[in-house]
Amino acid sequence: MKRVFVALCVGLMFSSISPVMAGGVARAIWSSNLATANWSVVAAGANQSVTNSPYLLSWSVVGGSAYNFFALHNTGNVSVSAFSVVVSQTRVGGTGSANAVDFELCSGGVWNVTTNSCSGVVVLVGRASDLNLNFANLQLTPNSELSMRAKTAVSGRNNFSTQLDVLVSRSAVRPGAIN
Repeated sequence: MKRVFVALCVGLMFSSISPVMAGGVARAIWSSNLATANWSVVAAGANQSVTNSPYLLSWSVVGGSAYNFFALHNTGNVSVSAFSVVVSQTRVGGTGSANAVDFELCSGGVWNVTTNSCSGVVVLVGRASDLNLNFANLQLTPNSELSMRAKTAVSGRNNFSTQLDVLVSRSAVRPGAIN
């Protein structure tokens, strides 16, 4: 029993680090502030909270057209140079073909939902019922957004459900510092 106790004490004594050695070890440790890049562009309705779910258009009738105002938000921590918006329509009632939908960007401004006006320049991004809208040559920085408007005919607008899914390719993430 005494031999085990002595062997244990000797082992602990050789394995422990003296205060002088501990100081040397502490000086050898360095730290690095690393961050992980993440990227995401999300469609969300005007004045609605941003979620990572597909966005379902709901129409408001103004005059002879039906509108939906939404924004494409960069919710990541890196800039995005391009992305695609997949537009899909599903029949929920009625007959006939889906209405064509115009997707308009308010470039350099924002859409005013109340007055149905753009404070910048209106740019037609795409027009169809099922399509991909491709945005390229952008500098969409983190926490920034593009102000969008969807427009369709009043008749038959509720016969189809229109959903937007946003896809961002790894190649569309701008290299450089993480914000």
